[in-house]
Amino acid sequence: MTIVTLILFGSVILMGACLAYWLVSRRGETTALPNSKTLTAEAKNLERYRTLTRLLSDDDIEFVAKNIDILGSKASEQLLRSRRRILRSYLRELRRDFARFWSLCRLLAPYAPDPEFGAMLMGQLFLFHSTLTVVWLRTFSPSVGLNQIQFGALIDGVQQLRDSAQSAVEGAEQFALDMPAA
Repeated sequence: MTIVTLILFGSVILMGACLAYWLVSRRGETTALPNSKTLTAEAKNLERYRTLTRLLSDDDIEFVAKNIDILGSKASEQLLRSRRRILRSYLRELRRDFARFWSLCRLLAPYAPDPEFGAMLMGQLFLFHSTLTVVWLRTFSPSVGLNQIQFGALIDGVQQLRDSAQSAVEGAEQFALDMPAA
C-alpha cells in the first residue's frame, strides 16, 4: 500500500513539474484571438479524433489472429506496436488542441458569463492531463489494453473546453459591442 501511495505521489509531482515547465515555455507565444465563427468551424476539426476510436477497436486484432498463418507470427505484435505509435501521435495533437483552447479560455475568463468559469478551467486542466497521462503510459505497455472510454473522455474534455471558449468569446464580443464609444 505504501509503494502505491509513493508512486501516485511521485506521479502527481512529476505531472506538476511538467505542467509548470510547459506553462513557462509557452509564455512568449502569442496568437490572434479567434472570433466565434472561427471556433464554430473548429468544432468540425475536433471530429477527426472521433474516428480514432476505430484504432482502438478489436476487429483488426481478431482479423490478424484468424489469419496468423498467412500474415506471420509477428503480425499481431507489429499491429499493436503500430497502433500505439499512431495513438501517441494523436495524443500529442489532442494535447496541443487542449492547450490552445485552455489558453484562450484563460485569457477570456473575465468575459465569461459563468461565474464558476475559472474553477471549471482548473478542473478541466487537471482532469485532462491526468487522463492523458494514464492513456499515454498505457501506450507503452504491451500487456495493457487501450480503453476507448478513456480516449473518449479526452476528446470530450477538449470539446467541452472548445464550447467554453466559444461562450467566452461570444461574451467578450458582446462586451465589446456594449462598450460606449470613446
